[in-house]
Amino acid sequence: MPEETSEWPLKRVLESLAKHKVRHILLGGQAVVAYGASQFTRDADFWIQPTQANIRRLRGAMEELGAGLRFLPPLELKWLAKGHGVHFSFIHQGRRYFLDFLGKPPRVSGFIAAWREATLLHWHGMDIRVLDIPRLVQTKKTDRDKDYLAIGALVDGVLKEAVRMKRPQSGVISWLVEEARTPPQIKYILSKWKSAGKAASQSHRKAAKLALQGLPDSEIEAAIREEDEKLKVANRAYWKTFIAELRAMHRRKT
Repeated sequence: MPEETSEWPLKRVLESLAKHKVRHILLGGQAVVAYGASQFTRDADFWIQPTQANIRRLRGAMEELGAGLRFLPPLELKWLAKGHGVHFSFIHQGRRYFLDFLGKPPRVSGFIAAWREATLLHWHGMDIRVLDIPRLVQTKKTDRDKDYLAIGALVDGVLKEAVRMKRPQSGVISWLVEEARTPPQIKYILSKWKSAGKAASQSHRKAAKLALQGLPDSEIEAAIREEDEKLKVANRAYWKTFIAELRAMHRRKT
């Protein structure tokens, strides 16, 4: 088994990916943590550039870690390019640590653009590339309640930074109107910046329009819950084809 050089398993992973020059972007729960929006997680998710050369480099990094595939599909370009995740795990200080690699995360596209627009952070003594917050929020629109809590924390961080800047870009304000998670958040944004009212009036988002009309928090909360349910249904529909492919793959293998 490889020598364990760090008490933090993700540091070993990031060092190995860097050593083997794997082109990757951190996403998932660890990206939320990196932005300071606390979320406990025992695994790490990465968007890797879906090319044969990058996959070869990733294989080398996984071999160095002593990581093995947890289940199907195999680490092959055709599965990553379609949108499947490839899942590894390795033992770190007696505990199993999980790694998920995606070549095409849900609800976002274009690795090169995401690579250029990723946030460069110095975290735990390392320089890492983290998926930018707008894309990260899209990937978090799953059918898990905890992911919507994470979105709320990310939005809150962007809102605080916008307030600190005093004159944020109009695109930031429009994004906040679209992604704010609570009635007080939406109402504060509308009261803080004039352009937020225009953004809300032009938005397709029911919760934003209700807040603009000054309706009660209970109605705005109901609209947000309705949004979330639609997103959860869409997420389950998105993964349905992938699950069917994995089941067929498993039947062929057995």
